[in-house]
Amino acid sequence: SHYFCPISGSGSLPVLVVLVSLSPSEAMPSCQGTLKSFNPTKGFGFIAATVNGQQVDVFFHQKDIVGKPPQDGDVLTLQVEPNPNQPGKYSGKNVVGGSMGGDLQGTVKSYREGNGWGFIEYNGV
Repeated sequence: SHYFCPISGSGSLPVLVVLVSLSPSEAMPSCQGTLKSFNPTKGFGFIAATVNGQQVDVFFHQKDIVGKPPQDGDVLTLQVEPNPNQPGKYSGKNVVGGSMGGDLQGTVKSYREGNGWGFIEYNGV
């Protein structure tokens, strides 16, 4: 498959255009997009991005966020791949650039891997 992803610079003009031919097992190129919506309670959202020269909504799951979760207005960098469950649609992976939340730090006090939750002891003032 061929994927066309402009990497935006300042303004609305792309400074770099990537056109690559990939097998399904190869990594997808990075793109930039703007957060369209994210529901932390449901754990998914959509990013408006340009893929193959078309403006599309790219689905992403919270497990694919690297760093802070996104909030309205965030410009995000992500890898885009075809959605295996919906032909013609796209999924985002390695979503970075979110700005939701603070910069607090702590130490993991306990974690229940089977349940996916735990407790953190705050190390701040």
